[in-house]
Amino acid sequence: MKWVFTLSGMILFNKYLGWNLIAGGLAGNVIGGMNVHIMYLLAGVAPSYPKSLQFPLVKRYLDNGYRMGESHGIPLIKGNYLFRLGQLLT
Repeated sequence: MKWVFTLSGMILFNKYLGWNLIAGGLAGNVIGGMNVHIMYLLAGVAPSYPKSLQFPLVKRYLDNGYRMGESHGIPLIKGNYLFRLGQLLT
């Protein structure tokens, strides 16, 4: 959802307000992040990564070398490439 808001912010803020692409993308990212957190609050769901470390099964997987949030597939098609790119944008 944040990707959609970032891209739409880049396009729409540039078109209607004359902002450059980076400022529009940042504004779209902020709006998308707020939207995601509002949806979490309305649904009563906590974001997965910060809260997941409290569960013993997750701790056991991490102790065995599982890297949370990363795919072990082909890195340039999906997986680690998009994970690292997403980390830079959040």
